[in-house]
Amino acid sequence: RYPIFVFGRCLIVEIRPGPDFFGGAHPEMGKISAGIGFFITFIVTLFIGYLRSRQFNLEMAVSERTRELKERENDLHITLNSIGDAVIATDIEGRITRMNPVAERLTGANFAEVGGVHLNQVFKAIDSSTGQAIKCPIDEVLATGKIIELDSNTTLLARDGSEKQIADSAAPIRDVDGNTRGVVLIFHDETEQYRVKEELRDSEARLKTLVGNIPGITYRCLNNRQWAMEFISDEVERLTGFPAGDFVENRSLKYADLIHPKTGQR
Repeated sequence: RYPIFVFGRCLIVEIRPGPDFFGGAHPEMGKISAGIGFFITFIVTLFIGYLRSRQFNLEMAVSERTRELKERENDLHITLNSIGDAVIATDIEGRITRMNPVAERLTGANFAEVGGVHLNQVFKAIDSSTGQAIKCPIDEVLATGKIIELDSNTTLLARDGSEKQIADSAAPIRDVDGNTRGVVLIFHDETEQYRVKEELRDSEARLKTLVGNIPGITYRCLNNRQWAMEFISDEVERLTGFPAGDFVENRSLKYADLIHPKTGQR
């Protein structure tokens, strides 16, 4: 009997000569049989050695490929966690596949809990001015394949009830063939910048109201021959017929153009 191992299975090859073989056998037939048996054993041994070598090479190739994939996954994980912006990636169905710590902090959601959940359940935003809900951008990205940027007046509603002003964009994730495989959403916290802008806007509105109540034209200009205006009150339109915007930075008119030549020579 000769065992043959093929892909994890053991096959038994049995060579058993019948009575007629021994009855009419030549005296040298025993040596011939032994030679044939040795030859078969040699061939089977070579075949088994080839199969084992091939299996070993395949196992090594799989092990090396697995190691490379783990290294790439680790590098991607480190890179993702090092990005200062919030990053959320989804599959083609919009289910969350990756999420970095910044995104967890801003949304109040933990990736261990929301992995596989649709992004609509985690990323909820409203318009800062109207309070109306803003549709999650991934649906439009998947439908059009284009990069989408949300309006600057976007407020993110975190799970803990806090609100953060954000700027964000969503883009398709494509494979080497150009097929869309998912969406990546990138956003960052602009709460402080938004607060400063709002305070500046309020301050300018108060200043404009104050200046509007002052009789005559109020202006601030550079100390040069052209009197380039940095600011001029709306009263200028009532007195001259030209809107204030025409004078700012001398866009259309110079304030000096309104001065009578004889007056300017004084």
